[in-house]
Amino acid sequence: MRSYQVNEFDILTTHKESTYGRYIEENDFHDLERFIYEYTATEDVDAYSFLTPTARRGLNRTISVKNYVGLIQTPSAQFEILPKIDMSDDVDTNKRIFLTMLRSMKEFNAKSFNLADLDISKNSIYEIFISMYLSEVKELVKKGIRSAYINVEENITAFMGKLLISQQLSQNLTHRERFYMSYDVFSTDRAENRLIKSTLIKLNGITRSMKSKQNIRLLLNSFENISESFNYEKDFALIINDRSMKAYELILMWSKIFLLDKSFSTFKGSANSRALLFPMEKVFESYVADMIKKQMNDWRVSTQDKGHYLFSEIWGEKQKNIFALRPDIVMTKGERRVIMDTKWKRLGPLLTNYGISQADMYQMYAYGKKYNTSEIYLLYPGSNATDSMKDLTFDSLDNVKVKVFFIDLLNINDSIEALKTALV
Repeated sequence: MRSYQVNEFDILTTHKESTYGRYIEENDFHDLERFIYEYTATEDVDAYSFLTPTARRGLNRTISVKNYVGLIQTPSAQFEILPKIDMSDDVDTNKRIFLTMLRSMKEFNAKSFNLADLDISKNSIYEIFISMYLSEVKELVKKGIRSAYINVEENITAFMGKLLISQQLSQNLTHRERFYMSYDVFSTDRAENRLIKSTLIKLNGITRSMKSKQNIRLLLNSFENISESFNYEKDFALIINDRSMKAYELILMWSKIFLLDKSFSTFKGSANSRALLFPMEKVFESYVADMIKKQMNDWRVSTQDKGHYLFSEIWGEKQKNIFALRPDIVMTKGERRVIMDTKWKRLGPLLTNYGISQADMYQMYAYGKKYNTSEIYLLYPGSNATDSMKDLTFDSLDNVKVKVFFIDLLNINDSIEALKTALV
């Protein structure tokens, strides 16, 4: 199977001599096209949201990669999509930054991201996730796999537990020595452990890493007396969520990702293809908000703030608020209020309105009016092209100012300190 490493916003083409697009084999291009046409997703997202088939003069058919990062696997090839971080041209650096950004998301646990232990240059993002999963399961095995009382219904020669009358009459009329019983046993063969074992078996068939295969074989020894899960949805519904199962929480979240091919966007298609994809808009938003919370501890920071609406709908004496406003970050200190919104977009001095969309500016204006503040910040990823745009400010002349600030993902601590200084 061939592997391709591409960046978001790349153009994929079958034209070998092209200096504009990224060349891929005809057969791989065809499979990727079929992936786009076949795949659908929940949450109102489909494959067209991150891959767009187009035709360009001199290139024949092309596929444009959008702002989703992760992995797509088709029957013929594996496509690792990395974020386009303009401050760095180094693939390993970009991959490391992306993994660092993921640490901020609630679906991940920081201890899983010990980047020093991961061979980032040799492994795809998917292989890195597999490695992290195996590390978590290894820690669980060290602490001890949890047992539980499991109900068993069985036709046996001993009288124990509760006699099931209907089954006894139907099966044992001529076998007086047998009893159809229902009883509880204390066993590790519970839903959570079955799901983990099934995940290990599936990953053993997916991973190309000999180290991961070796670790899987060792871990499976600890699950030897546990059955495989033959109904994933049913077993996930049987999961017990309490304090005693805290060590299982992250592992089972990743088991669902691997077993059901789920990710931030859940894609369903042919059995020969799968996708593990992350929208960079959400990843960037979460990362910046997390860093602001850590470094601006003299402010009260709220994310995805609720409670403000653009309009109210009036029906007689009844009033209903509609069109909710959800700024990414609301910061308050005393009577002062600052609104911040993150945008994973590439700006530049030569673009129309620097690349800032009119819809985004309408949104910022609404925030200013409804939150009664003149301090609005739009936060974008920095690039070499934005060096000349450091003091970009827009004034509505009716008490709303929108300041554009660029986050240097290579030096984010310095960027947040500079933002903190700007608020003084």
